[in-house]
Amino acid sequence: MFWASYYSPTFPPKNPGVINHIIHPDQKSIFRVVVIGDSTAIGQGTNSVEESFGYQYLLANSSLKNQNWSFENRAKSGVKINYVVDQQLDFEPAGLVMVSIGANDVTGGTKSAEFRASAEDLAKKLRSLSKQVIWLNIPDFVTSPILLPPLNYILSSRAKKINQILDSIVPQSGYQLIDVYNGAREPFKRDPDRFFGADKYHPSVYGYGVWVKVIEKTLQPEIQFSQFR
Repeated sequence: MFWASYYSPTFPPKNPGVINHIIHPDQKSIFRVVVIGDSTAIGQGTNSVEESFGYQYLLANSSLKNQNWSFENRAKSGVKINYVVDQQLDFEPAGLVMVSIGANDVTGGTKSAEFRASAEDLAKKLRSLSKQVIWLNIPDFVTSPILLPPLNYILSSRAKKINQILDSIVPQSGYQLIDVYNGAREPFKRDPDRFFGADKYHPSVYGYGVWVKVIEKTLQPEIQFSQFR
């Protein structure tokens, strides 16, 4: 029985490391942003890291247009949350950290208790790395054109259960939880050709743009970009 249609894989975009956006070269202060997570954090499905949701969010924010900022994407395609905890947190404290992780825990069958332990560990360790954290939950697999019934529904149900774990951890840790599972479902389902990348699994640049809109609608309070590090 085939539960997925023909899959045309994409490769994660080349990661240039730190991208500096310098408006005032005479000023040493800079607002640092770090992104951690999996393929959805690095922007797989697009042509460059600059088309990822994190970079799109920064470009769309008027508060950053006239100040120095840097963008470091430490995400890696295919990883689970335990990898993020073990391998992606060796950076200096930043003004903002953005997190997108968990899809591979859904497809890879990570046990709920194991995911909870890793999520709690990640939330605890982030406290010393940033006062501001934007944490995206796992998108709804049911919209992916590449996944056929019943697999898409099975993965959707698993994602919902893991998202419930994030619901109980992220806000209580003082971080902002972004619900792309519910908030992005309708446009992805309505126009998959536009909002999914060539592999019909990862978002396209327009799909990540939808995520940015969900972020902007959700943030309360808004991110303070005047806190330089």
